[in-house]
Amino acid sequence: LCLGLCSILYISFDSQQIYTLDLGSFSYQPLPFSNVGARSDIAHTANRVFANTNNDIKVWNISLCPFSSSYVKQVGRTPGTPPFGTGLFAINDNTLLTWDSTVGLSPRPIIRVNLTPNLDTINTSNIDVLFNLPIGREPFGDLILTNSNKLIIFNRDSDNDVFISQFVYPTGGSPEVDIQLTQ
Repeated sequence: LCLGLCSILYISFDSQQIYTLDLGSFSYQPLPFSNVGARSDIAHTANRVFANTNNDIKVWNISLCPFSSSYVKQVGRTPGTPPFGTGLFAINDNTLLTWDSTVGLSPRPIIRVNLTPNLDTINTSNIDVLFNLPIGREPFGDLILTNSNKLIIFNRDSDNDVFISQFVYPTGGSPEVDIQLTQ
């Protein structure tokens, strides 16, 4: 099995399995990963896969063709380090984007997590707060960073209205584009 760089990877919470989505047949194929365990999201580059368990990050090295994976480590959080949101984006093999999911926190900060190669524990010095979402907005799902430094975030407000918002990366500010989706 060979995967392309833009292949879709899916992590199933209930079966603790990582899959790829075959767009031709629209079916999921399990991929060979060890030590998956419970987690809430996944992100990947051409060389690495990251899984977020809300308390830590699991890391695997991968080869796309033929596909293979090897478990590298679990990077924990120290006390005082914010819990990570349920959406991840891998900027490169050592940098992730997510949000601070501290309960009741508003405005919600978008954060960059720096995973230096020898890092075993994430503390506040490994986290950069980039910007805050508008007050009352909660991100959900994946974050997408485009090649033109636009960060696209799926989010909802306190009335449960859903938005796709585009921000300038890494400075944020008011959304450049803010589209409300009808339900």
